[in-house]
Amino acid sequence: MYALYHTGFNTTTLGLFIFGAIVLLAYTYPFKYWGIGEFLIFLIWGPILISGVYFVLTGNWDWNVVLAGVPFGLSVGTINVAKHIDKHDPDKAKGVGTFPVRVGEANARRVNQVAVVLIYLVTLYLVLDGYFTPVMLLIFLAYKEALMLIGVMNKPKPTEAPEGWPAWPVWFSGFAFQHNRKFGGYLILGLVLELLIAKFLPGFWTGLF
Repeated sequence: MYALYHTGFNTTTLGLFIFGAIVLLAYTYPFKYWGIGEFLIFLIWGPILISGVYFVLTGNWDWNVVLAGVPFGLSVGTINVAKHIDKHDPDKAKGVGTFPVRVGEANARRVNQVAVVLIYLVTLYLVLDGYFTPVMLLIFLAYKEALMLIGVMNKPKPTEAPEGWPAWPVWFSGFAFQHNRKFGGYLILGLVLELLIAKFLPGFWTGLF
């Protein structure tokens, strides 16, 4: 209610709230059954949430902010897709038409691999474009987890738990969560450092370049 009041009940704020409410209430059914639940999770956790908060705070809609929200949304989305790949067989048996059920387990793994790559390409583009400063390249320190997630998704889920694996039947989603945790941590650190440099060292990057 404060966000609505603060923005004068702006139609953009109302639209974002309505969109979020619909996704929240209809995710389990019917969106998850239609195979679009994963895409909506990406939108909510990334472009919608981040650009929406920015709009409420500043009163400005900025498409660069929308794009800046894409990497984290993709990271969360990879967990959701990976979880549904893990549950592919029981979901299919129950008639739950998740994205992996709709497009097939192998295709869903390929889409997830592309999503991981896009996380880094979008961030790199925003750095090269000048929207982010080079400090945001910190996210590339999560490369080991990214490569591990991409690599493990080259093959189908094992038929039984590998020796020492602690979380069976969770498989792909475990790797996706580990990547999200590392990438998300570096993302937040980068944003904090950007803010501190801009506040206390104005002109720092100009001096370097």
